Amino acid sequence: MDTISHGVWTYLLAHHYPERRWYAVLGAVYPDTLLAVMFILMFLQGDLDITSSWLQQLFANPTVFALDSAWHSLTLWSVLFSIAVIFRKVNLMWFVFGAYFHIALDIITHKHFIPGYFWPLGHPTVYGLVDYKTLGFTAANILLLTGYIIWYRRRSHV
Repeated sequence: MDTISHGVWTYLLAHHYPERRWYAVLGAVYPDTLLAVMFILMFLQGDLDITSSWLQQLFANPTVFALDSAWHSLTLWSVLFSIAVIFRKVNLMWFVFGAYFHIALDIITHKHFIPGYFWPLGHPTVYGLVDYKTLGFTAANILLLTGYIIWYRRRSHV
């Protein structure tokens, strides 16, 4: 799923927790921040041709794949969540919940450019059920987001 949708869905689904939801939203977009940074760095170094598939170019770089796998690693996020629980860091728990939601959506919607979700323990390939880059999925995502927003606004004004 695209990064913006990760954030919007998390924001909408955490509406009952307004004091915590921004931590979850930040956690939901965080796993993709590295790709944005790597895109900028590779572009500035002249190692990226933006006229062709830039995702393919990014994932062809072993360093980018390894770092993206770390950012999407259920293993590492679980360690961070354990630390948050042990030290009772509620905001950090919400941040990790957002990252978990992001990874769950990616597992369902990524058929290409799949990170190692269990890095550094291994790289079993988990193919998504649907491809988030198809027109049908994008349209359904936008319609569902719009419908949810309309429903929620009408419900909260009653």
